[in-house]
Amino acid sequence: RAVGGCRRTAGRRVRRTAGDATAERARVRMRAAKGDPQAGGDGASVLSSLLQKLRPSGMQAAAKAGVDIVPHPDLPISHAPLPESLVHQLRDVPVPSHPDLVSGTLPNGLAFVILRNQSPPGRVEAHLEVFSGAADELDHEQGLAHVVEHVSYMGNSARERLLQQCAAQTNAYTDFHHTVFYASMDSEGASPRPLRLALLALREVLEANLTATRLEQERAAVLSEMTMVNTIEYRTECALLAALHAENRLARRFPIGLEECIRSWTLEDVAAYHARHYCPSNAVLYVVGDVDAENARTLIADVLAPVARRRTPGALAPEYAEGVLAGSLKQLQSRAFPPIVHAFTGEAPAERPSGELAPLPRDGLLSVFRHPLLQGFSLHVFSKTRITPLLTLADLKRVILQRIVAAALQIRFNVTSRGALHASEPHSGGADSSTAIQMEHETQEQQSLSSTATVGGEDGAAFNFVEFLQMDSAREACAVASLDMVSAREMWPHAVRLGVHEMRRIGVHGVTASELERYTRAVLQDSQQLAAQSDRLSNADQIQGLMEAVATRSIFAHASDLHRATSMVVADITLEEVNREAASMCRHVMTQADLEASPLGADARERDRQALFEPLVVACVPTSGSFDITDAALRDAIAAAQLEPIEASDEVLVPEELLDSKSKHALLEAMRLLEAQSSSLLVRALFDRPISTGITSAPELQQYALTNGIRLNVVRAIGQPGRAHLRLAVPGGRMVEPTNAVGAVAVGARTLQEGGAFEPWSRQQVELFCVDNMIQVEVGASLEFLTLDIGFPVDLLPSALTLVNRIVEKQVRLEPDALLRAKQAFEQAAGEVERSLEDSAVEQLLSQLSGGNPRVLSIGAEHLSTLTLEQVDAAVSEHLNTELCEISLAGDIDSLESVLPDIKLYLGTIRASPAPRLGAACTNAAVPTATAGAGTEQRHFQRIEFDDTDERAIAFLAGMAPSWWGYMSSGESLVEEGTATSSGELDLDNQAHRRAHPLFASTASALLQEVLNRRLFSALRETERLTYDAKFNILGSDRLHGAYYLAEVTAAPDTVTRALQLMMRTLRSVQSGERRIYEDNVRNARKSVMSRHNAEIEKNAYVCELCMGMQMECMPRKSASYLRELPAVVAAMRPEDLVHVLQRVALPSKACEDSLGAVLTPAGAPDADGDALTVSCVAVSSMSEQLIADLELSADDVAMAAHSSTASRSASSTALSH
Repeated sequence: RAVGGCRRTAGRRVRRTAGDATAERARVRMRAAKGDPQAGGDGASVLSSLLQKLRPSGMQAAAKAGVDIVPHPDLPISHAPLPESLVHQLRDVPVPSHPDLVSGTLPNGLAFVILRNQSPPGRVEAHLEVFSGAADELDHEQGLAHVVEHVSYMGNSARERLLQQCAAQTNAYTDFHHTVFYASMDSEGASPRPLRLALLALREVLEANLTATRLEQERAAVLSEMTMVNTIEYRTECALLAALHAENRLARRFPIGLEECIRSWTLEDVAAYHARHYCPSNAVLYVVGDVDAENARTLIADVLAPVARRRTPGALAPEYAEGVLAGSLKQLQSRAFPPIVHAFTGEAPAERPSGELAPLPRDGLLSVFRHPLLQGFSLHVFSKTRITPLLTLADLKRVILQRIVAAALQIRFNVTSRGALHASEPHSGGADSSTAIQMEHETQEQQSLSSTATVGGEDGAAFNFVEFLQMDSAREACAVASLDMVSAREMWPHAVRLGVHEMRRIGVHGVTASELERYTRAVLQDSQQLAAQSDRLSNADQIQGLMEAVATRSIFAHASDLHRATSMVVADITLEEVNREAASMCRHVMTQADLEASPLGADARERDRQALFEPLVVACVPTSGSFDITDAALRDAIAAAQLEPIEASDEVLVPEELLDSKSKHALLEAMRLLEAQSSSLLVRALFDRPISTGITSAPELQQYALTNGIRLNVVRAIGQPGRAHLRLAVPGGRMVEPTNAVGAVAVGARTLQEGGAFEPWSRQQVELFCVDNMIQVEVGASLEFLTLDIGFPVDLLPSALTLVNRIVEKQVRLEPDALLRAKQAFEQAAGEVERSLEDSAVEQLLSQLSGGNPRVLSIGAEHLSTLTLEQVDAAVSEHLNTELCEISLAGDIDSLESVLPDIKLYLGTIRASPAPRLGAACTNAAVPTATAGAGTEQRHFQRIEFDDTDERAIAFLAGMAPSWWGYMSSGESLVEEGTATSSGELDLDNQAHRRAHPLFASTASALLQEVLNRRLFSALRETERLTYDAKFNILGSDRLHGAYYLAEVTAAPDTVTRALQLMMRTLRSVQSGERRIYEDNVRNARKSVMSRHNAEIEKNAYVCELCMGMQMECMPRKSASYLRELPAVVAAMRPEDLVHVLQRVALPSKACEDSLGAVLTPAGAPDADGDALTVSCVAVSSMSEQLIADLELSADDVAMAAHSSTASRSASSTALSH
């Protein structure tokens, strides 16, 4: 639920699930053909007469039926085709609208948009967007938009019918500018029933039956939700948004609202807000999916036309019309915008449009958010500009220019700014930021491989994360350019310096000719790929694009038309135009001297206006311990970075192929010799003919065995035309880490990700090759596996296989600076766990369940500091044994046989490894468990106190469950093997046969989670009003025996213990049969599970994930029939099957629940194992006087430091304002 109003995540972190070291790289997705269209003038009146002439026959049919449908007021339509060549000015050539787009407006003012989309087939979505968000609230209404959303939908009787009869996925969310109610369900062929039920539910939103009972239920839910979302990440995002929009209402209108307001509203208040905003003329309906447009239009008119108009713009309350709408962007530009005004970067007051109000004054350009729960330092540099619509090829060209610049800058950060630095290195001075690059090029002879990288801030990379974005945000009614940097706290001066340097460098010197060629090629490749996949864009993606188009009054085009338009525009782009755009995008961090040296410097008007371009800077500073940064120090650091000399970037030679001619010749010779010497084929198919999967988008599977031991699963998949995905998976993972090198596998995987050099190329060259060719590479380690994932254009299969070859042959160097960056990332993640109420509580429970096994937990500084490069290198190398490697390949290949020549050359020539040391450790291993009965008296209803500056509470229950394949940690199995028909096949209608199927445990577990989540929601929220949300998740395992589960519920501090009791009681009542699981429950769960599966199966990465383990000895129950049989097994599940699995899930006894953990069932009693194999806690954050005092003291110290360094701050301010 997007109630938090958080624009984006301030920092990406290493995933914190046990052992998952997947690097979350900032990747450039240069979607020129799907660029965020922007808002501008109306244009609707100009197009109105044209649309009347061109409206489709379906609209005429609806008109004949008695409903007068007029054109949509906010969606521009262009029927003019693109010219064959550019003979006109780009601004004179409109982008053509999507040919299947149907839109209109009912007589009551409700606008609608219909788009037929068959991805996935048989699904349809209906979204009602009400232009009412947090920014529309008056001062005493803060949070009311969100509460009205709850009351309007949760008490909706038609919604209940939709859920019961169609197993729809339905919810709602509130943001700054709108509230959206949506339903996704099976379209049931030509039947109008599902869509009619969805439309009736949405109609009831507009005609809500508001009751006092429902208000009290939802008031309690919202207050619970308020505590749930109030994490330190949320507070950080609120601080960023408040600083970015300090001059308008967005800084004071977060959708969750104010507690005192929420507690005060009466039913009359809710009804008044609903009447003011929930009117057909203030909403847009979107219907996208596998439906006939004419039938959908008729149904919309039939169901929604009777809704009364009820409101005209002139009927608004005076304080609303005068205090909210007047002179705002919502009034002047788009009714979908929030009703605000901005202080746009580079815009003088006299340049504001006539009638637009002036923004509120800002209190300085630097804002600092300090908090003791922050782990690292982050700096965010913003500029804000007006949104303009995407209507013509000139608009598209502007978008592409911006994306080229953003891509170039992001890749410069990713590739060239990650060298190791010394925290103690002097910050000031004239040295160029190429210091980081130079250090990375030090030879391995100069850097000892055996030395341990320091953790704790002595050395490190400047950034843990850095991202540059140029985005258009309808929800904020502005375009934002942002530089977001996260670093270890001691490295903050380097982060500031390098971040500002690189922006100034590209602003002054622009991109290089090779960068322009590289990124225009990437734009075209991405555009072409999107066009190829245009018929497989999901309903959700299409609706998101439509909402943006409506909000910004932009053209919504078909991807194939946008690809043609992109090709025409790219051919017209020059290096000078790109570099002018680079200077324009970065000028808010440039000085007057920078501007004069840039491509804009020749323009006298631009030189005179430079003083208007000032950066909005937000720093997030951790204040735990003695660490703090004064405002003056931050200003000084930014000013120094602005004043240091910068030089143009050097050209980097990017290889045309990853394998140079000498190495490729050696592989060809090795293949020839192997084929001559071998008595068997290098690559042997395991089946005479491909296996049919029964999946339309992935119809065929074949398995191969290579003579060197590598096993291969190949699937011909057409869900992503022109793309392919490869996953190399090796059993082992964190579970095989030695006790003297805890974290070695996870850190080694991240080190491999951070490095990437192999002869004759440097890391920069390899990474730039991948960027140029849209190849994404991720290396990660979970508790069970080491994995390498590569996504790539299918015609670059040789390049992807080259990467696999070099990695398995251990030719990719693990470098000291890469190890240092990996350690920093894990140290950051571990620190964030300690400072999170939820994560620290889960960490404690997992520690107790696992007997304190460190492999299940975050990797702390005590382990990181002892890891050496030799240890992490050895940990990764032990996994890269050909006898253990399984590769799954899925993609848009011509045929399964067409990939064999490349497989032979790049994989068949990998040298066979000796017998693997890890082989035995990967078979019949179990998840770590504590000794039965050890310390159980302290393991239930534990109270975990957490110091914070805000009060919050959450309860967790964790315990043991079966693995996805039915194994318990004891080695016992709930899958009843050995039962089959006389033909050897399983009869899934027969219970014994069904439970003997290898997929029984995983499918029953997936459905069980769905059923239990709905039961918990009903019991804890609907009935008892204790929570906003409760969840039950099985943290399943594939190769390990047994698994953990985790159930959680948020509540107020004074009710959280009761909520935990009720959660235990609800789960146990289902387990015992006291509260039965009915066939309707299973049917609804089945539809939800298969809906997600059918949507994901279009993606190559998901197909590879499903194939992983089919040929692994440690996963004997997973076979090539998995893909074909999965839907049938899901369809065969019965309520008693889910109970059968739940009875193998450990739950606390009634005695434990009733006594709040004081009384446990004696050993040997029926419920004893439940108490021994489960743990629970109540985690409560209370307002710590010490933390608050430290925070206040920090603020006082900052104020004193700023006061005592007036001259320094004055000099810094001069630099900041150029």
